Amino acid sequence: MKSYQKISLLVTATMLAIALTACSSTVNKLTDKVVIGEGSGSGEVVSKGKHTFQANEFESIKVVTEAMLIDIVRSKSEQAEVELMADSKVEKDITFNVAIKNDVLEIETKEKNSKIIGDNRGERRLIISLPEKQYDKVTINNNFGAIEGSQLNMNTLNVKNDVGSIRLSSIIGAMHLETATGDIQIDGVSLNNDLIAKTEVGTIRVQLNESPAAADVSLKSEVGNVASNLEAIEYTVNTKREITGTIGTKGPRLEASVSVGSVTVEA
Repeated sequence: MKSYQKISLLVTATMLAIALTACSSTVNKLTDKVVIGEGSGSGEVVSKGKHTFQANEFESIKVVTEAMLIDIVRSKSEQAEVELMADSKVEKDITFNVAIKNDVLEIETKEKNSKIIGDNRGERRLIISLPEKQYDKVTINNNFGAIEGSQLNMNTLNVKNDVGSIRLSSIIGAMHLETATGDIQIDGVSLNNDLIAKTEVGTIRVQLNESPAAADVSLKSEVGNVASNLEAIEYTVNTKREITGTIGTKGPRLEASVSVGSVTVEA
């Protein structure tokens, strides 16, 4: 079995057990702080490397990581920068590759050790600084950790995080967000494109800039509550565990689903 598969299975099993007996906030705290977050290791945080590119060199971004805190931020210059910061005790066990292939900025990290608990705790933070422009497609796949992004403009954003949180703000573009165990939080967006969010165990919170003029709405929780204050919904279903309906005609999709947890959408 490949190392990333071992990491995914180990961490998913551990965190899912915690989530089912406690709450998703415990999982978020463990992933963000205790295991791979700031102060989680015993060594000095060092740079594993920094790569710089011109904005016109690529149109899309693809990120594949195993155990990582990922920060995507607006660049202060016209250049894109990708830097990996890691605890000195574990950085030698992490490979870090960045390259542009067919107009896609590809970023990949791998763990040589399949265990990220015990002696292998330590900060792992991938910082991606992007200049202001409209990107085509941004894809992020991470096994364990947290993903944060702000002030981004793209046609489509696909994020999958097996265990850990997804937090986004001021995003323009269609979004498809998924985590098995962890919270999803989206702030400061206008519903001009599809927004689809799914978590098995956790909470989903969406704060829109305003109520949309048109939308197809589907909010569901198998074990938990759903709530929304969106205006002018013509309900198909309106219960404590499901809200479905439409606003206007021919609007984008707003879908949020949870197996265990709550869904809140406000404007």
